[in-house]
Amino acid sequence: MQEMQLKAVSAPTLRADEAFRAQREVEAIAVNAIARKLNERPRKTLNYETPAQRFQQSVTSTG
Repeated sequence: MQEMQLKAVSAPTLRADEAFRAQREVEAIAVNAIARKLNERPRKTLNYETPAQRFQQSVTSTG
């Protein structure tokens, strides 16, 4: 009898956990999209280059 109660409790818990994971994935995708937009925006302090361009230049010059 106790096993049936445990199974009844664990099934909704799994669904809630799956929903939480799905929400985290959506949040991660949104954060990555915002970061990409910011890194592709030219900056006056970088002589109107983007942070991504400046980073790429520093990576290619060190390797």
